[in-house]
Amino acid sequence: MMALTGVSFNHPIKNERVVINIEEPEKFESTRRREEKFYEEKEVSWHREVESIVGKEDASRYGEDVRSLPAAYVTGKKMFRGKQFEVSNQVMIPREATESLIELALSQSWNSSIRILDLGTGSGCILLSLLMEIPNSTGVGLDISKSALEIADRNSQKFGIKERVEWKEADLRCLETVEFGGKFDLIISNPPYLSKKDMKSVLDLKSFEHEPHLAFVAEEDGLEFYRTIKRGIERNGLLNEGGSLILEVGNAIREKVETLFSDWKVIQKKSDKQDFIRCLLLKRK
Repeated sequence: MMALTGVSFNHPIKNERVVINIEEPEKFESTRRREEKFYEEKEVSWHREVESIVGKEDASRYGEDVRSLPAAYVTGKKMFRGKQFEVSNQVMIPREATESLIELALSQSWNSSIRILDLGTGSGCILLSLLMEIPNSTGVGLDISKSALEIADRNSQKFGIKERVEWKEADLRCLETVEFGGKFDLIISNPPYLSKKDMKSVLDLKSFEHEPHLAFVAEEDGLEFYRTIKRGIERNGLLNEGGSLILEVGNAIREKVETLFSDWKVIQKKSDKQDFIRCLLLKRK
């Protein structure tokens, strides 16, 4: 946002330079200061994150040419629930807010041999985190991107749980046609839910421009993939009796998602650290 705070011109008769200064309007000043603070804090956070991965000395070698990139794409790594995951610009960067999905899942009582389906797995951070914390559990991760699944597979090898996970390359929109070889006790997903309008209004748009938009943007005002997930589960009977579905939802779209699943039962809601309801746990009625 910009405000005109000064103007200068040559006087048409006296041939003198005239300068007029205008005090910046308070509303523009407060907005400018807020945005300056936001980007200053973001710069500090970027350096802190890079240093935590590569060390202070190596971090100082990165020039301006890479500082516009997300820190995770510069280092190729991102911390999630205390574990260091491999990432690249082929996957969405794991967010702290998404840890709420894991916390909600782990708050439930599970036996030690549950089967989990992660829809839109990306780097595998959600599914692999659950497999590491629920002994003897197994899982399937689905994603449209072969490159993303290769990263997820390397992460499963890194954490020593490759034999407990299977990867499926498929479009989530075609969930009804995917063969999984059985049902699941838990289906979990952080699907794309930003509408194109939402994307245009995101303050920190630069953090999105380097990430795969397939991981963020959904048609139908953001509800596209929630409808796909609901339809696929119901028509294919993907959940075991008493099984759970856990979804991450955007604050602006949560009520619409609850309305879409009105014939299901909302068992629990989970807020993130900003106190926005971030996750829904649902069961079939």
